[in-house]
Amino acid sequence: MQFIQIRFAFQNKLDNVELMMLAFDALALTRVLGRSIGLGKIIHSEKQTTLKVKTSGMENRVLTIN
Repeated sequence: MQFIQIRFAFQNKLDNVELMMLAFDALALTRVLGRSIGLGKIIHSEKQTTLKVKTSGMENRVLTIN
């Protein structure tokens, strides 16, 4: 069974902050559940567009933010 982190955003155009928040959520769930969450989805804009993001490669960036 694979877990996928889902995040909702109201903006039409996503910025780096939304991607980092998705990666942070996935990292937190990984630590709590003890299972790797390597994929996330952001549903955004009025058209409910879906963006798939590989969160496994963003872990180091999330951990180094002050």
